[in-house]
Amino acid sequence: MEQDAKVEQQAQPVEQGEVQETVNENADVNSLIYESKKYRKRSQEAEAKLQELQAKLNEQEEQRMQKNSEWQELANKYKSERDEYKVLADEGQKVKEDVRKELLSQLSDEDKEFAIDLSTDKLQKFVTRQFNGKVRTNEAYSTPMSEKKVNAFAEMDKDERQRNWSKVIQNYMRK
Repeated sequence: MEQDAKVEQQAQPVEQGEVQETVNENADVNSLIYESKKYRKRSQEAEAKLQELQAKLNEQEEQRMQKNSEWQELANKYKSERDEYKVLADEGQKVKEDVRKELLSQLSDEDKEFAIDLSTDKLQKFVTRQFNGKVRTNEAYSTPMSEKKVNAFAEMDKDERQRNWSKVIQNYMRK
């Protein structure tokens, strides 16, 4: 019997502990549910207020735009300026293309293949260098060939030196 009494005493505290834990867990769950509902309600109210304020802001913006029709004048002004600049840009582009065509026409076919990818500034420098490097000659004008002998003075005898003394002096002065 004593053993039965001890078993019953041991069983009772265990059952009471489980009941208290269940009650505590239910209380915790209920408080968590309450907090969750409270936060949910608060967020829904905040979203509704946000939508209301956004609608008011849009309405005020429309009223301001209707009140101030100045934006139309400003838009027209900027449009006219843009059109003027567009005309100038088109003219500049045409001039640039004409300059490139002219520069490329001055080059040989081999040089065109190389220079066609260059910018206009670099192409202009390239063409300038091509023509500055070449020696320009006028073949229509010819000068008589000078008499050049390897060592004419040494080959002359005394009489010839006296007759050609002016040429000898001129050759000496040129050197």
